[in-house]
Amino acid sequence: MGEVLPIVRCGGASGGDLGRARFAVLLLVLAASAVLAAFIVIANWPLSPSTNLLTVIRSWTGRDFACFWSVSALALQGEAAAAYDVARLHAVEVALVGAEIKTPAWVYPPPALLLVTPIALLPYAVALVLWLLAPLIGLALLLRRLAPHPLTPWLLPLFTGVSLCLGIGQNAVLLALLLGMGLLLLERRAVLAGCCLGLLACKPQLAVLVGPALLVAGHYRALAAMAATVLALAAASTLAFGIDIWPAFFRASAWMSAALASGELKYTLMATIFAAARMASLPVTVASVLQGAVTVIMLACVVQAWRRPLPFWLRGAVLAAAMPLATPYACGYDLALLALPLAWLAGEQLRTGGRSSRFEFGVLVLAWLTPAAGWILAEATGVLLTPIAPLLLLIVLWRRASGLLRDRDLPPIVTSELAAAPL
Repeated sequence: MGEVLPIVRCGGASGGDLGRARFAVLLLVLAASAVLAAFIVIANWPLSPSTNLLTVIRSWTGRDFACFWSVSALALQGEAAAAYDVARLHAVEVALVGAEIKTPAWVYPPPALLLVTPIALLPYAVALVLWLLAPLIGLALLLRRLAPHPLTPWLLPLFTGVSLCLGIGQNAVLLALLLGMGLLLLERRAVLAGCCLGLLACKPQLAVLVGPALLVAGHYRALAAMAATVLALAAASTLAFGIDIWPAFFRASAWMSAALASGELKYTLMATIFAAARMASLPVTVASVLQGAVTVIMLACVVQAWRRPLPFWLRGAVLAAAMPLATPYACGYDLALLALPLAWLAGEQLRTGGRSSRFEFGVLVLAWLTPAAGWILAEATGVLLTPIAPLLLLIVLWRRASGLLRDRDLPPIVTSELAAAPL
């Protein structure tokens, strides 16, 4: 997005500011993104009313959302713990779709179950549309503040991390919105920011770096609000569903860990070092050591960024790029989080009128396409390269950070005008 947004400033045959070659590349990237988005729309359009939710590729409308809706239905029927029973959940999903399907098991913690319970109060189609569009609109408006350009909201659905979420019915756009809102509110409304960040605990493997970032930066009120939100959600889910919900969750988590290690879960859609190592036929122990090392490196990156006098949204961009790499279980659609650093980089270019280096330009194009392209490449070759995109994006961000830290005129605390602006 960093180079895509300024495209309207390109003039003449040479492409103006971008140059002819870059302008051509951007057109190709947008065309490829549009083709992918169109395929996702077609693939998720019902074949006919008589086939219930089956689509033109004999999949089912909403894909993973069928799991969320079915879990909600079980909770509303007073069978919340059954959501963690693979066989029971699968039966509900098959009854919903009207055909034999394969959907993921429910392994989210009980607070997430509490949040998705209202979904089945609505018809499936209505719930699906709201599930996809409400977070998308919210994130588009937030990114419009980071990259103040009329095209920003319209380009967001073409970012392949987002279009994957829209096609698969996943929730990473909502996670990106919660993270972005937490960052936007952090310096002026710390308690509300902490509440937004606390909701990330519904997908805890992606939220492990948020607490350390707040701690080293001294955002203690936000950290306390985040912890209080997590505890409140845990207590509310226990009251709503009973204490037995927790043993069911821990059994499901153990099953998921075993399935991840054994390869029962498909690695091609994933975006982690662990999955890449396992696809390369490395032993589980080696893959775990590599993932552990990367997790420590990501923690160090975030700590260093948040304890130094860097622009606020640069620190936020580092956090968003590091989050998917810090866990063994994250998928290509979870790279919707990269919309935040991509938009920040785009906004910086719009504000300064600068031109990125060839390396940075290439990384931004790669980060834009990789969530989907990495999956397709892994399916075709058996090699998972998806984790390279957030890693290279972190390098770009740290190069910018290093340049700022070398500037002797950098004030002790540099905050974003966006963060300081009235909401």
